[in-house]
Amino acid sequence: MEGKSLSDPMAKQPRIFSDLYINMVRAGGTRRRLVESATAAGDHFERFSQVQSKFTSGAGLPSLRVGGWVVIMFFFMTYMLPKKNS
Repeated sequence: MEGKSLSDPMAKQPRIFSDLYINMVRAGGTRRRLVESATAAGDHFERFSQVQSKFTSGAGLPSLRVGGWVVIMFFFMTYMLPKKNS
């Protein structure tokens, strides 16, 4: 209402809005295409979130396998190997 840019108050909230999003909104406001810029930024962050969740879920199986091998090796080293008689 006062003629201020939407990106100015967004820039004051760095924990909520990233620099990329703020700059896309600023560019969209300058070109009078704010809705298109905000939609494009939202689509970008949604794709980024999907890729990040796939990466995170894909990292679980190898760590589970390594953990299993550590347990098996510990079992063999402590119980299966013959102990020295004294």
